[in-house]
Amino acid sequence: LQDVTVKNLSNNVDATLTYTRTFEKSQKEFSVAGQYSRNTRTNDFLRNSLTAGFATTKNLNDSYNQESTLQLDYQTPLGKNQLLEFGGKGIFRQVNSDFQY
Repeated sequence: LQDVTVKNLSNNVDATLTYTRTFEKSQKEFSVAGQYSRNTRTNDFLRNSLTAGFATTKNLNDSYNQESTLQLDYQTPLGKNQLLEFGGKGIFRQVNSDFQY
């Protein structure tokens, strides 16, 4: 016989912000985009054995995943059939897990 309790809780937050600047010159534009995402999670497990010995098993795990992204893009026409485009993107991740058994 066992008595088992499991807690699996999760919270999510996502946010995105985008700005695009257009110019009078056709196809010329500059844009900035940012994104933030975080998932917080609690995954706890508790088991009590109700047979001889009454053993207890406990597993506690609080964790989160976090990601931030920043992107810059620019484009401008060079001629009638040419378009110059360049940009950069950075992705920053952080993962944490506090595990106890």
